[in-house]
Amino acid sequence: MGVDSYTVGMAKLYWMGSVTSASTNELYRLVKKFDANAAKYSLGDIVAAEMSPSITYLDHFISYRGDKRKDKTVAIQKSLTIPFTFDEINSTNLKKFFFAADITNATAADTAKRSAVMQSQSIPLEGTAVMVMSTDIGKDLMYVIPRCALKPNGTIPLSIDAWIQGKFDIEVLHTMSYNASGGTTSAPYGFLDVTQVATAAI
Repeated sequence: MGVDSYTVGMAKLYWMGSVTSASTNELYRLVKKFDANAAKYSLGDIVAAEMSPSITYLDHFISYRGDKRKDKTVAIQKSLTIPFTFDEINSTNLKKFFFAADITNATAADTAKRSAVMQSQSIPLEGTAVMVMSTDIGKDLMYVIPRCALKPNGTIPLSIDAWIQGKFDIEVLHTMSYNASGGTTSAPYGFLDVTQVATAAI
């Protein structure tokens, strides 16, 4: 506790289009160790991000002297979403935004530049992700997500007066098959790591 816990920083996000425990642990390892291979999974510069849990409660009331009194509340629906805004308008991010797939029977050069819109075999895209914040002001944070959906959120407004930006949601999905970082503790929504080195994923 205390002033050392006050924190300023912005997240970086890493995405791998595979949903296995091995994929999650490998992405976590690459990001935590700041391996050069982590860069190919980066979603680029993130200009805004949030962690947004949502819980729906069911309340129970009893009748008491002419009115109702709440005597029980339970959570009946739980979800967690990470909305974020990116400003690297490159082929990798645009392909994810438009659910585009590579054009078959094209030359290697054309395949790298052209993709068929709304032709992805997976809509929404599912994979594993790591959100990391390394900062000199406060506490580092890493959230490892074993299974999630990547969904475009809204539009990409075109402008001559501002940098072009797009928005995604990472929607965390429940998975019973994942144990935290290869341990024995079940982590169906992933796990937090607050011990990563300060140079991780800068």
